[in-house]
Amino acid sequence: MGIDLRIIPDLDILNERAKIRNLYESCGGDWSEIESDYNVLSRYFESQDKKMPKREDVRRMLDAYNGERLDKREIKSLRTLISCKSAWSKLKDMGLDAVRGDQRMNLDALMIRLRGRGIYPVPCGELEHFVPDAGGHATDWLSAVLERHPDLDDSAYRSAKEFIESWGI
Repeated sequence: MGIDLRIIPDLDILNERAKIRNLYESCGGDWSEIESDYNVLSRYFESQDKKMPKREDVRRMLDAYNGERLDKREIKSLRTLISCKSAWSKLKDMGLDAVRGDQRMNLDALMIRLRGRGIYPVPCGELEHFVPDAGGHATDWLSAVLERHPDLDDSAYRSAKEFIESWGI
């Protein structure tokens, strides 16, 4: 048919091995291409669930923000850090920034492989994080976004447009 298809799941799709494997293979991939990176990440998330946040992590996050006041997304990321949610939940809440160190290289390699198969997990965790001021979830969020920002040139769409432009299409 020649249809140019892109799949845009929330990042927490990585939480379910069978689901991401099925999706990757359905898009023509061979699971062995990404299994090693996936396993490293899975072990990393399991080990993170056993740790509590450190003051150093909170300071580092606060120091990374620009401006005198935190915006809603920054506050949400900070709350996520200091809560005792699972590491997989943090990935959805904080996006790619939830993973640091050597495991970030594995995550980046996995993301490249997924993109090569037309699978573009949302780097900020979930679609709703692109325009957080709209509130809501799924179709309610989409309706709220279009009501609040009817002009597609609105700066609210900047990060979503950058994400799409990164696909090189």
